[in-house]
Amino acid sequence: MKVLATFYQTEIVYKWYRKSKDDADGQATKYTILDKDKLTDCQETIRSISELAKWLGRKRLPPDGYTVPFDGVRDKALIDAMFEDINRYRNVKRCYAALKDGAVYEALHEAVGCFLPTETREEQTRHYIEDGVPDFLAERMGYTDEAINLLLGKWPQYTNALAAATVLCCMWKDIEQQHDEELQKKYGLKIRDYGKGTAGVLRWWSNPASTDEIRELLEERRQYILKSLFYYRRKYMDDDPDAEIQSLKRFPGSWLNAISKIEQIRVGPQWPSAEAMLDYVLAGPDICVKRGMDDIVNAHLSSVRLQIDSGTDQQYLVADSIVDAMYAYLSWDLQHGLSYRKCLCCDTYFVVGNHDRKYCDAHMPPNGQYQRKLIYKKLEETAAKEESICKNEP
Repeated sequence: MKVLATFYQTEIVYKWYRKSKDDADGQATKYTILDKDKLTDCQETIRSISELAKWLGRKRLPPDGYTVPFDGVRDKALIDAMFEDINRYRNVKRCYAALKDGAVYEALHEAVGCFLPTETREEQTRHYIEDGVPDFLAERMGYTDEAINLLLGKWPQYTNALAAATVLCCMWKDIEQQHDEELQKKYGLKIRDYGKGTAGVLRWWSNPASTDEIRELLEERRQYILKSLFYYRRKYMDDDPDAEIQSLKRFPGSWLNAISKIEQIRVGPQWPSAEAMLDYVLAGPDICVKRGMDDIVNAHLSSVRLQIDSGTDQQYLVADSIVDAMYAYLSWDLQHGLSYRKCLCCDTYFVVGNHDRKYCDAHMPPNGQYQRKLIYKKLEETAAKEESICKNEP
């Protein structure tokens, strides 16, 4: 364990190759120290592709995925892809922060950005139609149908933990898309800005009174998945000539490890069936999400390695990409305590620092006093309403 602690406290160096006429092979190896504070600033402040391009230009660095050697031209497609990777990293970090504070559904909200594509309902429907699904069916399909495809073996994942977390995120994204407006009115609150950036919000899933309804909605999607798998199972057993049925490579509803037996040590949790996996997912969504997050981080850490320089008696952590370096620093923070959380009055995430703050700068006293008062009032009202319902139930 001490070796690991030393490993993650070393400086992280980004190794890249620049085009050079002076070297025999036409390229020069460059080593750039990636300071943790600078990478944190990059992750927290860059909100557009153009801002990322400017940041890379100021640092004179190539975008991740560049063609070796770097000729000084920053390809827009690569910057676009790197921007998406940074957004995904931000979701991973926020997910861990929410889990640390016990906000399971907030963590699930952030996890969706890690496992599923960012697209509108219209874009999703168009995607189904392009894949050959009839219009009238495509308009009724959601991400829970994507989870069914995963369980039928049409959407392979790298590990079992990633597969389970993806299924859970599919179910959650459907709930957000289909019920967000009604549940926000029922359990949430939006407060307009009264100056100094004090607009506030209480998301419906952050209200403890919504827990029972959330569980019911997740259970509805679990039942929908199981009924769909039963439908495919019957047709599979009857040797239905339908091309979709014939394309299935395994018995519908059985669980197949996401990766090969050669990599069994990394396969993650295993289940006898898809039903058992769904039971695991809903029994402990926090554990499911955390294991999936761990596998994402570990995948990036596989491209980061420790190197030594005996001449200077120094050791370095060398990363092949800037985003991989971000994950390396995140792994160190997770080991020593992630000082990062979401404000209780809005959607802002911030670095906690030495004080155990619960509010962002805009909602620290006295700026956010009014917003906090309204949120507490909403929480009390919904809690009282739930208590009244429970008392009246037979």
